[in-house]
Formats: sequence, C-alpha cells, structure tokens
Amino acid sequence: AGLPLSYQRAMSGGAHVLNLPHEMAMSDAKRIIARLRGDPQVEYAEPDRRRYAMRVPNDPLFASQWNFMEPVGANIGGINLPGAWDITIGTTGIVVAVIDTGILTHVDIDPARLLPGYDFISADMPGAFLTANDGDARDPDPGDPGDWITQAESDSGFFRDCDVSDSSWHGTHNAGIIGATTDNAAGVAGINWASRTLPLRALGKCGGYTSDIIDAIRWAAGLTSPALPPANPNPAQVINASLGGAGACSAAEQSAINDVFAAGVRAVVVPSGNEGGDANQSSPANCVNVITVGAVTRGGARAPYANVGSVVAVSAPGGFITSTATGVNGIVSTLNDGLTTPTTDAFAFLQGTSFATSHVSGVISLMLSINPNLTAAQVRSVIQSTARAFPDGSCTTATCGAGIIDATAAVRLARQGLLANPLNLVFAATLVNQQSTQAAGFTNSGVTDLVLGSAAIEGGQATDFRLTADTCSNRTLTLQASCQVEIAFMPMAAGARNASLVVPSNAVTSPSRVGLSGTGVVPPDEGGGGGGGGCAIMQRSEFDPALLLLVLAAIAGLCRTAKQHEAKRNRPHAETT
Repeated sequence: AGLPLSYQRAMSGGAHVLNLPHEMAMSDAKRIIARLRGDPQVEYAEPDRRRYAMRVPNDPLFASQWNFMEPVGANIGGINLPGAWDITIGTTGIVVAVIDTGILTHVDIDPARLLPGYDFISADMPGAFLTANDGDARDPDPGDPGDWITQAESDSGFFRDCDVSDSSWHGTHNAGIIGATTDNAAGVAGINWASRTLPLRALGKCGGYTSDIIDAIRWAAGLTSPALPPANPNPAQVINASLGGAGACSAAEQSAINDVFAAGVRAVVVPSGNEGGDANQSSPANCVNVITVGAVTRGGARAPYANVGSVVAVSAPGGFITSTATGVNGIVSTLNDGLTTPTTDAFAFLQGTSFATSHVSGVISLMLSINPNLTAAQVRSVIQSTARAFPDGSCTTATCGAGIIDATAAVRLARQGLLANPLNLVFAATLVNQQSTQAAGFTNSGVTDLVLGSAAIEGGQATDFRLTADTCSNRTLTLQASCQVEIAFMPMAAGARNASLVVPSNAVTSPSRVGLSGTGVVPPDEGGGGGGGGCAIMQRSEFDPALLLLVLAAIAGLCRTAKQHEAKRNRPHAETT
C-alpha cells in the first residue's frame, strides 16, 4: 500500500492485524484499505474499529420498559432506544413543553430539570374555579391538585356526564416518559437524560378549555401578549400536547400553531385520540403541521383504542392492557398513589395515544440535541423516513402513519450533516475591483458517506464573490473527511456586500451554508483638484491584504513627501507613482 505497515498478530479465520505507521483520519485509512483490496492476494481489508457496550441504564424498572428496548422481530412495538443513547442522551439546551394536567414533584423527576412553568386554567365563571380545582385562576404554579370525578358530579351539576375516574396524574406520567431521571438506580428511565421540561397546566377536572390550551401553546414558544403571563424566558423547541377532542381544527387553534412554528418551535406533537375511530375528526390531531401520533401494542399492532386516519404521521408504543395480570404490556412511568389528591410517589402501567405521543416528543428532543439546526420540516421527514414498518395488516401507512418510530435510526439520520467551519466569512474592507480571499471548510459529521453537489454563491450581491479553489464540489465525502472552498471577495461597488456560499448534499440539513459579507471601499483621492495627483499601486491578485495595508500606508507617506517638495520648489504638479 506504499506505507510501512507493521505486523501485529494473526486472527482466527485466517485474517491478520496490521498496524498503521501513525494515527490518521479515517478517510486516509480508507484510501490505504482501497489499495490493499486491489492486491489480488488480499481477500479483504477493513478498519479495525472500536465497538462499545450499548448504553443501558441501571433503573430497576427499565427491564419492564419494553416500549424503549424491543427493536426488532416479527411482532415488536418498541422504539429501539438504547442505540440512540449511544449517540446522545440529550442536552440542556433543548426544552420540551408538556401541556397537560400539571406535574407533581416526584422522586424520579429531577427538579433541576423542571423549568418555571405556569397554570393556564382560567375561571369557569367569575369567582368559580371548578375545572382548576385549586381555588384560584391562572398562576405560576403548574402542580397537579388532581382531576378526579365522582359519580355524584357526573350525575348532575357542572360536571354532568363527565367520565367518573380517580385522578389521572396524566401530566406526571407523560413527563416521566420524556425525561424521568435516568441511570440513578431508582424507578424508570426517561427518553431524554438531560434536556429540560417546561410544565404547563391546561387540563383539570373533566379536561380543559381550548382557549386555555391555545394560550399555553403560544406562551410555551416565548410569544407575548397582554392576554398572556409575563414572557416565558425558556422557549420550547418541542411542544407535547397529549390532549384532544372531537371536532374540526378551529381557526384559533391553527393560528396558534402557525404562530409558534414561525417563532422557532420545531414540533407540536399531539395524539390521534382514544375513541377507536377516525383521527381526522379529532382536534388538534387534524390541525395542519402538527405531528399526530397513533398507538401500537407491544406486538406492534394497532392498539384497539387508537384513532387512525390520513392525519396520523407516525405511531409509537401506547400499550394495551387487557387485565391487571397483563398490565406489563402497558407503559410504565412516574405516577402518584393518590386516588384524588396527591399522596405518595408511585410507578404504574397506563395505556393510550397520549403516552405514544410522549415517546415521539422524547425522540425528537434527542434529535434536536444532536442537531439543533433541524427545521420543523426536517424533523417530520426524519421520523417518518426512519420509521419501522408495521408488522401486520392492522396498521398501514394510510391509517397509522409512516410506521413505528425508531429512535436509533432517527437520531442517526438527524446527526448526518455537512458541518461548515466557520459559519460566516467576514472580509476586511476591500478596494473596489481589488480582491481578498478566505476559505471555508466542510466536514462530514454524519454516519454515512455524503454525496456533494456543486458549490455555488447565492444572494443579493453574489457577483461580488467568486470561487477561486474548490475541493468539495461533485465528490463523495467519507465519514469525518473534510473539504475546502476558497472564496475571493472583489467588490464591484462601494458599501456592504452580502451573499452565501451553498454546498448541496444528500445530508438531512442540505444545503450547508456559509454567510459571506464584506465592504467595498473607494480609494481616497490624494491628488486634490487641478488635474490628477495622488498615488496608484499595482496589486497582484494573490497579494496579501495585510501587506497591502502596510504598502498603502508607506506609499501614502511618499506621496505626501513628494508633494511637500513640489510645493517648496513651486514646480508644476506632476503625477507620482
């Protein structure tokens, strides 16, 4: 291969281990491997890669979280999560808003990761706080006082015909799926180990008002209004709203969803609903641009209660509990033992599209942790394009979305990118029709080789910038390999000039962009009036801009000295070069 490879040892199966002469980039090693493979006496040559133990948390109930672990097989409904943890366990910069019944303090929910939230449940009527069930209207306390409904309340009065139930602690269960404290030798694992949760209470006894939910959605994104509390200082990138009801998506709901995407939210994730019917008739599942989630059982089949339809984007584990004896086929997470008001911390198995929704929000938070530049459209594309096929005919892509979300595949694809360094090239002030150059590097930071297209310059003053050297265009960039594009700035006119260097590829976040900016300047007139004067210099295109400034300063000094002598001698003005 043209290198002094040293022999290390023989392997079983007839292979041998050779040492490279020094540490090198994988792209360089691959070129050596290609030369070795070209030798007819070599059957195969490949890198001796490192392998690592799959990250498995020590939470005692993790063994019961089939919904996280079980990735493959003929009838499997898990999300294949441990492989994603080998790439990222989350970052503190990502915020997931949980719009729900509120969140209780819990031994397995780290208070340091709970951001200051808000209780958005307003009065049912002046002075009446029946839905809120906490004696007051909106306030900064997003805790959950309980949402139980008694038989007497269901029979008559304000909560007539509401479902009789104990308190659900619904928000606490969802928060645990997304971000329970993980690897702490207690309780359950959460999907994201590091990102922060923004608790927003909008559901109380017998649900909640659309108006309160809409205000919570806008506030979660950091939007402001006289109708909202003081601005949220921790805007969410992901909004998990595990709620819904029958009816069309209202104009007010769609307006709020549009507004939060415009404000930078990357995903609003909602359930398809638990009526076993048509998700197209459930809101906000039928709103435009939300990610609507269906539910599958442990075996990967459609959960019998899950709504289906064309609005469903993807499915995730919701579980299916046929009896207390088979509760293990539900979704275990954080809960409370209180039947009405909170008592002691607990863990329990529940089922529903709400909990499927939290799986998708958690996976998206991991995707954004590894690649915060993903747009809302890219988030949807990644989770759908990497979803695992449904194992049987109970679900199709027309009824249950693109497939069962696959956390490892989604995070791997989200990481795939062509990273630019630097992200902006700022050129020094440059004389009109002269040029200065800088270079931008690009690195394949993903998990597969990238096929690059032709580099180009786009934007308002694209003609003021041009490519002078390019090792990126129309090539395949192997893992961790880099290339470079050199840009010359030659302003055609004075003033600020701006454009972008664009390198397309098959990466998720294609194209990669580098901002280009500089200022064109006109040289000062050193000659004054009366027909010329001043100094002129000849500059080669490869001239160093820093040296140019020194030469200009020196020549300007010579010009001034020459003019002084001319004035003393009272000679006619002569042009000096």
